[in-house]
Amino acid sequence: MMVASARPRPPWRQHNVGTIRRRKIPRDSLMATYFLRTTNRDTCGSCGMCAEACPVEAVDMASGEPAVDLDWYIGCGVCVTRCPDEAAGLALRTDLAHEAPPDFTALHRTILDEKSKA
Repeated sequence: MMVASARPRPPWRQHNVGTIRRRKIPRDSLMATYFLRTTNRDTCGSCGMCAEACPVEAVDMASGEPAVDLDWYIGCGVCVTRCPDEAAGLALRTDLAHEAPPDFTALHRTILDEKSKA
C-alpha cells in the first residue's frame, strides 16, 4: 500500500520553530517575544490565510474566525503580512518585566550579552 506524502510546507512556514509548534517547551523559555497578535473583528473576512501562515500553528480557525493562542504566538508577524483584509495586527506586550529593545541593533546586542553570560 502506497502512502501519499505530506504536502510540502509553504516557504513562510519552513522555520525552525518545531519545538514551540509541538508545545513541548514554553515559548517564553525559548525566545523573547515582544509582540502579540491582535485582530480587528470588524474587518476580518475569516479567510484563514493567517492560520495557514503561522509557523507555530498558534492561529486556529475552528470557530470560523481566527483564535490566537497568545501563550504560544511568537510575535513574528507573518500572519499580519498575509492578511488580505489588514485585520491582523501586532501589539507590544504589556506583561513583560522589562521593556522591548528600541530597535534591532539593541535587540541583537541584548541577545549577545545574554549568551555570553550563559
